[in-house]
Parts: sequence; C-alpha cells; structure tokens
Amino acid sequence: MRAPSGEVEGAICLVTDFTEMQQLQEQMRLKEHLAALGAMSAGIAHELKNSLATISGYAQLLRDAGLSPENQEFAKKLVGETRALTQVVTDFLNLSKPLSLDPHAVDVREQIRQAAEDLQLTEAFQKISFAIEGDFCA
Repeated sequence: MRAPSGEVEGAICLVTDFTEMQQLQEQMRLKEHLAALGAMSAGIAHELKNSLATISGYAQLLRDAGLSPENQEFAKKLVGETRALTQVVTDFLNLSKPLSLDPHAVDVREQIRQAAEDLQLTEAFQKISFAIEGDFCA
C-alpha cells in the first residue's frame, strides 16, 4: 500500500491453505481408481465364468462318453472342480452386492468319503484304509 505521496506504508498478504483441497482431490482420485478396478475385475470375472462353463461342458461330455470307469471319475471330478471355481468367481462378483446367505444342508459323511477317495488316488495313501464311523450332523 502506498501513501498519496508514493511512499510504501504497508503490504497486504493473502495466504490460503490448500491442504484440505489437495486431500479431497487425492480421495477423489483414489475412489475413481477403485471404481475402475472394480469394473475391470467384474469384466475379468465374467470372462473366467464363460471359460469355466466351456470347460465344464466339455468335461460333462467326456464324463458321459463311455470312458473307462477311472477316466469317468476323473471327468466327474473335473466337472466338480469347475463348478467350485465358478462359485469362487461368483462370490467374488457378489462382493459389490449386499450379502445374501443361502444356507443348506451338507452331507458331511459324503464330503469326508470323497476326500478319502481323493487321498487314496495319491501314492502316499494307497496302502491306507479309511473307515468313516459315527454320527454326523447335517
């Protein structure tokens, strides 16, 4: 500021703190990146489900194609594994949706029997005899 005579009498300094503005902009960029990541993940998951459906379809054809009993069992397990992977991908896609539970009974005895059969396919367990005893709740 200058006096009428032209001499400097003072100064005005305006200081603005942009810290909060920069933090908000950074939060917006992060949200945009997360949204883009979510959209990309959904696209990848969709493509995985398509491929798994194709693999499962071919495995079902093999399972029903008059293979040896051992190979039919392998095809059956392949179908089961593709269904399990499809469920994992579906669960991943459902992360963005409200949680909905679908409780259902599980045959624990059958699950254990299948696990024992799978173990006996490996060399380390071929000489081991498995026995499932007792009551299992459903």
